[in-house]
This record gives sequence, C-alpha cells and structure tokens, in this order.
Amino acid sequence: MSTLCAVHGHELLVDGLFNGDPHAGNFLLLENGAIGCIDYGQVKRLSDAERHWLCRCYVALATEDVAKLRSLAAEIGMRSRYNTDLCRVKMLTFSLDRDGKDVTDGLNFQQFMDKMYALDPWDEVVPMIVMPSRLCVFIRGIGLMMNHPISCTKEFLPIAKKVLEDEGVDY
Repeated sequence: MSTLCAVHGHELLVDGLFNGDPHAGNFLLLENGAIGCIDYGQVKRLSDAERHWLCRCYVALATEDVAKLRSLAAEIGMRSRYNTDLCRVKMLTFSLDRDGKDVTDGLNFQQFMDKMYALDPWDEVVPMIVMPSRLCVFIRGIGLMMNHPISCTKEFLPIAKKVLEDEGVDY
C-alpha cells in the first residue's frame, strides 16, 4: 500500500497528471514484487496552481488547520449555504484523506453525504476536486480490501511538503 500511495501521490502532487481510475483491477502484483499500474484511460491533468492547492490542503489536513482549510476552500470557490467549518473539514477529510468513524460518525457513504447536506447544503461541487477525490476514495478502498486502511494525508504529506518547498510555494 505504501508503494501504491507513493506512486499515486507522486503522480497527483508532483506530476499533476494522474490516473483517475485506480481500482484494484488496474494493478498487477508482479513476480518480482513490483507493482504494475495499467489502464490509464481516465487521466486528469492539474495546473500548477491546482497541484499547489492540493499540497497546501494536505498540510492543512495533517495539522488540523481549520482556518487554512477555510481559506483554501474559499480560494477554489467551495461554498455552501452556511459555510460551516465542521462540514467543510469533514467533507475535505472524507474526499482527500480518510473515511473512518471519526469522520463519518459511523454512517455509510450516502448517509454521511445526506447528513452533511442537511447540516450545510452546497449548490455545486468544485470540479477541480472531483478526480483527486476519486483517486483517494479508490486507493483507500484497495487498502481496506487488503486489510490495510490508510490515510491519504499521512501517505501524501511528505510529497506535498517537498513540492511546496522545492517549488517555493508558501503554505
């Protein structure tokens, strides 16, 4: 799982060109222990600004910086009726990091989404976040199938910090 996360974290945050469909059928475990990634039919390219936004978001999620998450959400036009921090943090955490009971309150996906919408309705989903979210949800699903749950934030944080530092981007 660490290798799989490192590959996809690099694609997402360094290259800005990543596989948006990384389900279990798109990986091969090779005889030599290497992982083969196949079927890049659903690829997304991010601009530098989008990559940097994701890197800053991973740092904010890791440090539980609610004020920074509020600022980052505003930066990409993520709006809801009440703009509550609770819903914003939970939705960003669910989308880009993890989906444990501490995030979903033990609800399944649909129940969680319904609860968040009832607390603070949104009018639209910010397009830029859809494919990175899909990537993270799929990678987490593979981890669960392998009895190795992951936090994308923990896995991607070193990459995110390095990108920000190497590219001279302020947090």
